[in-house]
Amino acid sequence: MPQQRAQFRGRSQAFTLVEMVLTLAVTSILLLSLTSVMRILGKAVPQGGDATERALELASLVDRVRLDVELATGILEVQNNELSLVVGDRNGDTKPETLTYSYDDEEQTVLLSVNGGGAIPLATGIVGFAFETRTSTQSHPSAPALQWTTPSRLVSVPMVSSSGDNCHQTELVGLIVTPTVPTDATAWRIARVECFMRRLNNVPVVTASVQGLTAAGLPTGTALQSVTQTLNSLSNLTATQQTFTFTTMASLLPTQRAAVIFSTSTTANGVEIPSRQPGPTFHSDFVKRSGSGAWQVDEDKAPAMTVWVQFQVPVASTTTITAIDAIDLLVRDASGMTMQVPMVVRTAPEAP
Repeated sequence: MPQQRAQFRGRSQAFTLVEMVLTLAVTSILLLSLTSVMRILGKAVPQGGDATERALELASLVDRVRLDVELATGILEVQNNELSLVVGDRNGDTKPETLTYSYDDEEQTVLLSVNGGGAIPLATGIVGFAFETRTSTQSHPSAPALQWTTPSRLVSVPMVSSSGDNCHQTELVGLIVTPTVPTDATAWRIARVECFMRRLNNVPVVTASVQGLTAAGLPTGTALQSVTQTLNSLSNLTATQQTFTFTTMASLLPTQRAAVIFSTSTTANGVEIPSRQPGPTFHSDFVKRSGSGAWQVDEDKAPAMTVWVQFQVPVASTTTITAIDAIDLLVRDASGMTMQVPMVVRTAPEAP
């Protein structure tokens, strides 16, 4: 009897096989349920580490672009989502580098190309990447440039009567002029000549030429510039003004004098050029040559003509450019994080 009681007590303190199986099954169900709950909670709670990492990545990208813009020595091109600029040497070859930032819309990736090489991805998951320039108009003084002034009258002798000196193939008539040159002029030239003429016989073909002077102060006989005109409507009764405009003009030194000489193609087709005699000082000397004879100078006589001249003078000027003052960068990633940064262009380059 005591032995039976001992065996009964031992059986009441142990688990049967069925109890063990049931216990394991319930425990497994509870563990699976707890794992599912934890997984759901993990997805529901945002990961602070990912957001921080994305923010740091965007900030690094923006800082890189901003630093390159501020150090740029030239802006080559600015488009909506592409920027090309020049910076100093970075690879040790003593030559500047050309950087090109671009954006691949399909891949949502910001790319960088150096000196036209292959594009390197800088950041992914970017849904917006755009540049916008802010410009201003600036005027800068430039070095004075030499320019020709508009034609002005140097010699002007009015016509008194139609009578004067004949001019034809063997009779040359002209005027030696002494320019009054501005102090800052570097050269002068004769632009056109207006001369009163009357036809002698047939329709004349008249040549007006500009010649230099010999050491004796007489025409050289070699034309520096010339123009020839057929005067079909020239009257044989009254002298009328004819204009000879030089399309090609020779530059003369400020201290250099010159002669304006008239001639015709034949002796029969001559003209008569009225002259004023005696008269005041016209800043000119009348000259005439007959046949192969020497030039004759008459200081108190001048043909009725006007000489128009131009002067080459330095003119100060300014250059107006449209300069880039700043470039605004807008970046946005897939999570909606957006950064808009104004970047100052320190070199203020001209807008491309």
